[in-house]
Amino acid sequence: MCGIFGIIISPAKRITFNTAKLTVNRLFRLSESRGSDSSGLSVLAGDMIQVYKKAEKASTLIRNRDYNKFLSEALLGKNSRRTNKLDFRAKTIIGHTRMTTDGSENMHHNNQPLICDQTVGVHNGIVVNADAVWAHFSNFSRKYEVDSEIIFRLIQYYIDKKYTIHDSAINTFQCIEGMTSIACMFGKRDF
Repeated sequence: MCGIFGIIISPAKRITFNTAKLTVNRLFRLSESRGSDSSGLSVLAGDMIQVYKKAEKASTLIRNRDYNKFLSEALLGKNSRRTNKLDFRAKTIIGHTRMTTDGSENMHHNNQPLICDQTVGVHNGIVVNADAVWAHFSNFSRKYEVDSEIIFRLIQYYIDKKYTIHDSAINTFQCIEGMTSIACMFGKRDF
């Protein structure tokens, strides 16, 4: 199975960049015991989602220069001077450490967070009826080789049909079978 984690930073809480970075990296390291084939992170600031993922274990990823640049820019903004203060938009961060069960981790798009239109998400578990759900929703376009994709395609489908996030999740979980926990975020949307 995989490891997933999340953190929400409120604009009212004036935590420093270093505190946020240390927290995210600690959560990554703690999640690594659940999967070490690949790791990834998505950050929602305002209505923009940024994703960074790589086929390497989290303890290696967090020492990677590109990851550290990504995290700095995602939390501080590309044009901000390197300060220790976060800008004051709320930030939502979700992370994933993967134990490969289907779809090669060497295929970048199979690693999480998965991007399905305006829905970005992470998944721990297994969808045992994924093929049957894909067959039932034959109009869906499959882009990845992982069972997780059907979850986020279904959520996106119901949101596009003007369901609430709550009802979209309920309908999605009524379609799938297996053990599943998820975290997801949404890009530009009017809910």
